[in-house]
Amino acid sequence: QIQELSGAHVDVAKDCKPGTDYREVTLTGNTQQMQYCEQLIQQKLAGEPLPTASSVYGYPAPNETKCYIPNDMVGRIIGKAGATIRQIQELSGAHVDVAKDCKPGTDYREVTLTGNTQQMQYCEQLIQQKLAGEPLPTASSVYGYPAPNETKCYIPNDMVGRIIGKAGATIRELQDQSGVHMDIAKDCAPGTNQREVTIRGDAQQTQYCMQLLNQKIAGQAGDYSQGMVTPAYGGAYG
Repeated sequence: QIQELSGAHVDVAKDCKPGTDYREVTLTGNTQQMQYCEQLIQQKLAGEPLPTASSVYGYPAPNETKCYIPNDMVGRIIGKAGATIRQIQELSGAHVDVAKDCKPGTDYREVTLTGNTQQMQYCEQLIQQKLAGEPLPTASSVYGYPAPNETKCYIPNDMVGRIIGKAGATIRELQDQSGVHMDIAKDCAPGTNQREVTIRGDAQQTQYCMQLLNQKIAGQAGDYSQGMVTPAYGGAYG
């Protein structure tokens, strides 16, 4: 809840600092997010309840909107092996989550869109287009929306499981926190033990995503001395 309210990412050390009974807490995000996150932590330590929405403290909650689609149309939106929903996310820059079950008493599934206003509006437009049986464009610029910035980087092959997580839980969390969309190559780049990762989002989102990736990998490797995500080229980062 603290992460969702503040937009910052929180990591609590497993053990106390040597010779103390204190745990180290690492906050990642922009200045505003980290300041608000620290405020929420202090509030919780003082035994005060957390707010139900970040706007209580004047900080905007992450952009999110919900729409509903008929249950029998869900397959049309997800596509074979998730191909269509990935395309919709890539074109719009928004992140899309489709509920596993219908809303009680209805035959509609809830769809949560996350992104900026323009991304969410365009994403909803693409969903409606797909439901109507129309083909998706090959580039978002066809409809006058700029294609999201794209950045490529590489991560060690033995760390991919750490990034994806159980049933994709970790990569979804990383995408939700940073606002980007990520694709990890199925195979290593030729002649290397590195997997290519494609990140789509604006400059700030991409930089924050790279921070989170490095943090996740360095934490697993036990080495915080250097970043282990290797930037490739282009897009918003590098």
